[in-house]
Amino acid sequence: MGNKSTNNLKLGIFVIAGLLVLVAFLYFIGKKRNMFGSTFLLKVQFHNVQGLMPGNNVRYAGIQAGTVGDIFVQGDTIIEVEMNIVSSLKNVIKSNAVVSIGTDGIVGNKVLNIIPAKISGSAASPGTFLIGQESFNTEDLMNMLGGANDDLSFIMKDLRTTIQRFNNSKGFWELINSETIASDLKESMENLQQASVKINNMSGSLNEIVADLKNGKGSAGRILRDTQLIFQLEQTAQQLNGVGGEAKSVVEKLNGLVDDVDHKINNGNGPISAVLNDKEMTNSIKQSLDNIEKGTRAFEANMEALKHNFLFRGYFKKLEKREKKQ
Repeated sequence: MGNKSTNNLKLGIFVIAGLLVLVAFLYFIGKKRNMFGSTFLLKVQFHNVQGLMPGNNVRYAGIQAGTVGDIFVQGDTIIEVEMNIVSSLKNVIKSNAVVSIGTDGIVGNKVLNIIPAKISGSAASPGTFLIGQESFNTEDLMNMLGGANDDLSFIMKDLRTTIQRFNNSKGFWELINSETIASDLKESMENLQQASVKINNMSGSLNEIVADLKNGKGSAGRILRDTQLIFQLEQTAQQLNGVGGEAKSVVEKLNGLVDDVDHKINNGNGPISAVLNDKEMTNSIKQSLDNIEKGTRAFEANMEALKHNFLFRGYFKKLEKREKKQ
């Protein structure tokens, strides 16, 4: 009987101890999940919660701030999420803070991250809707990477084809292996540089010419800006046109006169016709001119001899002195 009472007492003590351990365990878990602490409610809306569930953690600036409460579907595209935030952060979280969905580790549970706003604002009161920021979905990332992989495969295929064409091109490799291409390119670049310098100098000169023309400098600028000079040039051009007409008339008259003279010379009986057409008379005139030339030379020789004669030397010296004085 005594042993039975002792066993019952031990069993009761064990059960009570187990219950105390269970209560303590539940208390610590509930405290961690804010089940037994003082909290206030904040809300946020998303288009896609990406597997977020009630009880997931809420963090503010990387520290534990609360847990996810209820999740409601408000429409086809709006999902409302309630957050139970510890009261100690009531005056810390601002109404313009941003909430995004993240992951606890690489493959962990979803968490809500409250990001403090860079601009100061008023404290978030209970029931305030914070700004929801749509985060990048892993599935979207995988789809994008899959598309990028397809594009990369297509690019690699084209690149392989291009390299094969280069390898099969004899002209390309001859161009690459040419020993003179470097010097030719260098010479071409130097020529282009010199041409560029010349073009710049020419451009500067043209700018100066245009500026002078605009300012009326030089003959061309004066012609362009002086209206009176332009009028005078127009009158001069008209006069030149008139003179040209008169000159044409004079030339026509001279042509007629020449034709008349030519006709008279060839067909007339005057002295000019006789002189030009009679060969004997022409020879006679030529002989007479030769005789006159010989006589003139003889006269000049006689005069030179008289200059050296002692009888006339003094006379010629006085004559030279008189000419020098004059």
